[in-house]
Amino acid sequence: MKHNWEYRQLGEICEILDSQRKPVTKSDRIPGPYPYYGASGIQDYVSDYIFDGDFLLVGEDGAKWGANEKSAFSISGKSWVNNHAHILDFKKSRVSQKLVEYFLCGCDLNKIITGTIVPKLTQKNLVSIRIPVPPMEVQEQIVAELDKINETIEDCRELLRNLDALAQSLFYDYFGDIYTNPKGWVTCKLGDVSEKISNGANTKIELDTYKTEGIMFFRCQNVWRNRFDLSDIVFVDDETNSKMKGSILKHNDLLVTKIGRLFTENSSLGRVALYEGEDYKANLSGNLSFIRLKPIVAPKFILYILISDYFRDYVRNTTSGGIDKRALNNSQLKELQIYLPPLELQEKFAARMEEIEAQKKIVEDTIAELQTLLDSRMDYWFN
Repeated sequence: MKHNWEYRQLGEICEILDSQRKPVTKSDRIPGPYPYYGASGIQDYVSDYIFDGDFLLVGEDGAKWGANEKSAFSISGKSWVNNHAHILDFKKSRVSQKLVEYFLCGCDLNKIITGTIVPKLTQKNLVSIRIPVPPMEVQEQIVAELDKINETIEDCRELLRNLDALAQSLFYDYFGDIYTNPKGWVTCKLGDVSEKISNGANTKIELDTYKTEGIMFFRCQNVWRNRFDLSDIVFVDDETNSKMKGSILKHNDLLVTKIGRLFTENSSLGRVALYEGEDYKANLSGNLSFIRLKPIVAPKFILYILISDYFRDYVRNTTSGGIDKRALNNSQLKELQIYLPPLELQEKFAARMEEIEAQKKIVEDTIAELQTLLDSRMDYWFN
């Protein structure tokens, strides 16, 4: 074994408190100060608690269990935990809870997940996971090193949040509140200041159709945090692209995702990204596809309208359906009422946004480097 460490089954080094969990339906929860945890984190805040102290939660169902997907997370203080997360107590253990958290998050647990309709990490499989148990001073060394990298990553993410807040603040400084239009700008519909607003197709293809190279096939996850994320882009061949009426992604195209849950944290509805590269042959017919628009005014000005609470409220009030699924169409997007400041002011704002985006790119690159370092150190210690 690497490092000549002892290895123990997880069930031997901690106490499993699953029998004390209590699920409460949303309609029966009484709002309060205590976090209500599920498989992936806080789901709500309630008026009572069933646990008090430091514990490790591991997703039982409804979680992600791939390597570095945070399948385990620590909680502290008074809390309520439902039956979608295993709860582990290390108070009497000679193994660091944080060490186990890092180890589990670094593992690919999918190989021990059972069930097809509802994938699940059973308690039986959980407690059988073999955990490294180095000497305590080594445990402390590992945790201190990995904590330091994670703290630096979180500092960078906080800087990104601050830059996003600065961008929003500048928008209001330049143009005023879009709800009240205090500067009296001319108003119009979004369709009046766009060359086109068109629905993408909603075409489904089988996973085995994806290729490792060819024509980019955009899916909703490729629009994230107001920009394009191509880290998991897939491709289709020319034949598939032709059948699906593939298109050209053009400079200053704005893509808006049109189907998804009603504004949960990771909702696929109403995400927006601005394409600023050269014209590119791409397929925009993803399973949760897009509305594409081409503004004839400053694209970054329109982008910031579409990432504002104003647009979110418009989508909430205009689309129909339940919380779980809503759909936005091009006609609704065309009817969005906006104000229209002078083009010179829009372009001045766009220039300031480019400066902020450049700063964000430096921070994002730093985060990527730190994440690579973290993965490397996790691999060194645990693999």
